[in-house]
Amino acid sequence: MLNLKKLGFGLCLLSFISLGCESSNTKVGTGPRAPIMEDNSKTALTWVGSYIGVIPCADCSGIATEVTLYKDQSYSWGYKYLGKSDDIVEFKGFFEWEAQGKIVVFKDANSGDVLNRFKLEENSLRMLDKEGKIIEGDLSHNYILYKPGTGIKGRYWALTEINSKSIATTTTLKEAFLIFSDTSNKVSGNGSCNAFFGSYQLSESNQIRIKGVGSTMMACSNQEIEIKYLKILQQINSYAISGDTLTLKKEEEGLKLKFVFKEFN
Repeated sequence: MLNLKKLGFGLCLLSFISLGCESSNTKVGTGPRAPIMEDNSKTALTWVGSYIGVIPCADCSGIATEVTLYKDQSYSWGYKYLGKSDDIVEFKGFFEWEAQGKIVVFKDANSGDVLNRFKLEENSLRMLDKEGKIIEGDLSHNYILYKPGTGIKGRYWALTEINSKSIATTTTLKEAFLIFSDTSNKVSGNGSCNAFFGSYQLSESNQIRIKGVGSTMMACSNQEIEIKYLKILQQINSYAISGDTLTLKKEEEGLKLKFVFKEFN
């Protein structure tokens, strides 16, 4: 699960939404409240909640960011420049809807200028550019903030199927799993015998590549699962999340790995 301490917020940002945070950079807005749009995606209130992540930064390690959307259409938006400053910048106010309720707009309470736009996606908010367009390129996926425990990163994914065939569990094999780090581009896990490690890269349209996979060299009585698992893992090119299920796949070759989310052991 994503952890704000890992993102470098510290205890202050963990509590700034409910208690406030003493900072010279805090800005609190009281902008006009826009009417809540009566459309199916909004009346379900699935957008209510907190979204966190690390946004790319040109001259720092990343921008640790937390956005919270409330039922009354108010918001809290806080961020910190990792490795550059301990100051936490915070905005509060009421947001507006655009694009039939698919985009939330934060405006300055005094000037009315647009501060930022975010596109609502499944369990996530995608930060848009100044023109309200999706940021393209290899880092596109890094502009997405996820509800804790809903994205691909920072979660324990236990392998359940290889190419639509269930994984047989035995007392002699370890559980095959993987974890995508939420603070770096590292992936690690176990193949059912050996621990493995490597790197991953996410891009737009749920594309993913896993590279440089290495592992320990223990010998086990049955390594067929591990060999097939690690081979396919390095060939997949896309992923999908549905509830607590993650699927890594390369559809053009019929390759598929299915995982289920579990709490960390």
